[in-house]
Amino acid sequence: MRLEINGRFIRLENTVITEDDESRAVWANYCEAKKHGEDEFLMRPGKYDPPNAKGPSPYYNARRIYPKVYDKLALDFDPSRSQCADDEPNVILLSFSGPGVFPDDPGYSWALDFLFNPWFDSDHQKEKAAGVPDVSLKGWLDHHATDICNKKLLTTEQYAKSFDDLLNAPRKLGGIMLFKNCSLMSARINYHAYEQCSLSHAKMAELEELFSLPPGYAL
Repeated sequence: MRLEINGRFIRLENTVITEDDESRAVWANYCEAKKHGEDEFLMRPGKYDPPNAKGPSPYYNARRIYPKVYDKLALDFDPSRSQCADDEPNVILLSFSGPGVFPDDPGYSWALDFLFNPWFDSDHQKEKAAGVPDVSLKGWLDHHATDICNKKLLTTEQYAKSFDDLLNAPRKLGGIMLFKNCSLMSARINYHAYEQCSLSHAKMAELEELFSLPPGYAL
């Protein structure tokens, strides 16, 4: 969507984070056990989780945001395949929908910190040394590039050549707005956005006012 607010155009991109496949599988395992007479509460981590479960974890949640954003910025890590404008502010409307999915999880906040400042990792480097999973943007880029290369959608040479463009791709984002289903929960401005893509506090406030009430069909 492209809209005009007081003489300035802003691009809006929408995406949704829902309950993950692992959580759905755990719920299915629990329901199956209940059919066979088990009378226990569902707890995670617990007996219904698969071996080496990725969640529940804020570190796992942090890595769920990156692919959603990069599908808009550089599909399959190709900077030329972007849905975002180079010369206007782009704002992502990110909705969290489904049981157990909430925008205030700390993992999502970490990911936004890195997206809006890729160099924000001095403290995180210390955590990595203690064995904590790497959820920095640079760490995810390397991790996801390996998957894409294994699928023959990218070569290591292409990744190395485009790395700087990929790292700076979030600078096209003027901000992001977080929703629980269709209800606006919070918004963040990207202070490291390119000048032509930057968003003022006044413009973000106007966007927040526009989305302050959920649509009638969502009430």
